[in-house]
Amino acid sequence: MKGTGMDKSIPLVKLIMTRENSDFPVYNLPGDYTFCMYQDGMEKDWARIESSVGEFEDDDRALEYFKKEFLGDREALYKRMIFVLDGEATPVGTVTAWYGDLFGDMRSKLHWFAVRPSAQGLGLARPLLTRCMEIFSDIAGDTRAYLGFQTWSYRAARLYAHFGFSPYFGARPENWFYTPEEFERINYFGWSLVTGKIQEILISKGERR
Repeated sequence: MKGTGMDKSIPLVKLIMTRENSDFPVYNLPGDYTFCMYQDGMEKDWARIESSVGEFEDDDRALEYFKKEFLGDREALYKRMIFVLDGEATPVGTVTAWYGDLFGDMRSKLHWFAVRPSAQGLGLARPLLTRCMEIFSDIAGDTRAYLGFQTWSYRAARLYAHFGFSPYFGARPENWFYTPEEFERINYFGWSLVTGKIQEILISKGERR
């Protein structure tokens, strides 16, 4: 799916999407592409992918984050972090079927989804998310999950919605960025930005939704 990169020209607001347990669309990888679960040393591949889409300033910062976020549970990494490899066995995409306590209890979390710009538009994004849903089902027994989202990544909202994720408008989660007093206002503002930008995309393509 092409065009899921970040647009830093608009205000940055942290948002949430949630998914109830339900069916999910099934997509297969094209051509010579294959899946690979995390193996020791692939943190460097993860860092290269995430920095290539603008999530980090450089590979070193991405790698530093990886060590803090993931290496405390290496055994889970082997079961939960997915890569897509191209025909030369080079990792070009990743997503992690992780977990988190955003709502005060441990839940499945779709975490750090990215496809390198050079590999976007080749049909890799949807199969990655299908595989993530399968892992949620295998590990947790269902596909209820949440993901952290941001206005800069508004182009990805339609893809997440295709996999059953919806904008979150409930009460402020226990472990979220904003205070309870500001959460509702900021959350509404952020989703208004996302909706407006998506409408611009649809209009430019002659679509309506």
